[in-house]
Amino acid sequence: MSINPVTRAGTALLITLLMGSMSGTFPVLAQSNINRPRLIAQQISIPAGTVIPLNYEKADKILVSKSDVIPLTLTVARDIRDRNGSVVIAAGSEVKGTLEAAGRGVRFIADEIALDGGNRIIPLNATSRLITTTETLRKGAKTQDILAGTVAGAGAATAIAALTGDRKIEVLDVLAGAAVGTLAGWGLPTAGIVGGSSVQLYSVNPDRDLNITLQSPLVIRRPVGK
Repeated sequence: MSINPVTRAGTALLITLLMGSMSGTFPVLAQSNINRPRLIAQQISIPAGTVIPLNYEKADKILVSKSDVIPLTLTVARDIRDRNGSVVIAAGSEVKGTLEAAGRGVRFIADEIALDGGNRIIPLNATSRLITTTETLRKGAKTQDILAGTVAGAGAATAIAALTGDRKIEVLDVLAGAAVGTLAGWGLPTAGIVGGSSVQLYSVNPDRDLNITLQSPLVIRRPVGK
């Protein structure tokens, strides 16, 4: 009499289990993946044209010359949420880029954004609007009158030092490489000089000028339990 192969296999498994129960050991069976949590990559795409509001809390005004390229770290002003209300970019996330001349104005060009408390850095293709507001500073002006609540790029700081006669500009927080106290002897820069006795600088208001617009979709991938 022939024995069905399925029956033979079932009988062999039963004998193995019985022997294991007698010896106190059991064979290791393949673990099922049923009901086991799986980590999958959730992809979120924030479309081009989305505006991300940014803050810069170190100053009320930034003075920029046509020659300045100023590295800045800004922070996201409020949570950015998807259509389901989930936070995809948390308020306080840092955005790094440069403030630099662009045509007839200056613009903040964002390079990267740090998410998850800085644990993930994602490239960013976003810019602010073109900032064309200018401020004319005249020779003999008092340093304190110009610099209250203000930071400046190195080129702008040089012009201010020459116009005010304050070669140290001790109350000025100089951005991008010009250390306080190192401006003695610097000449008046040629760019932006009006008649040799005044200088025209771009004036940036961080509260309204530095919000950025995505120039291409921002794709965020993050593992989530499912």
